[in-house]
Amino acid sequence: MFFPLAGFFTGMVSIIVVPGLYAAIVKWVAGYERAEALFPFVLLLLVVPIGLLVPHRTRRFARYMVLGMLTTLIVVVGVAAAVLWFLLRRDG
Repeated sequence: MFFPLAGFFTGMVSIIVVPGLYAAIVKWVAGYERAEALFPFVLLLLVVPIGLLVPHRTRRFARYMVLGMLTTLIVVVGVAAAVLWFLLRRDG
């Protein structure tokens, strides 16, 4: 029961925390313009669960990590769409 829960929350945290932390560190080290140019490299984060899917020992953890990542993305996009829809309906 530990690995599914740990994998799910690892995926969730990796989608929420890692991009912001990466941008903050690169901005602190190299400046705002360089951080903006290097931000697409945060997509390398997707290599981690794909790499974990290959070995048999980590496959279960990786599946739940991908599930956590996808669920978090779906919730964030869904809430953003609902808020945008609400704000546009309220304006008109």
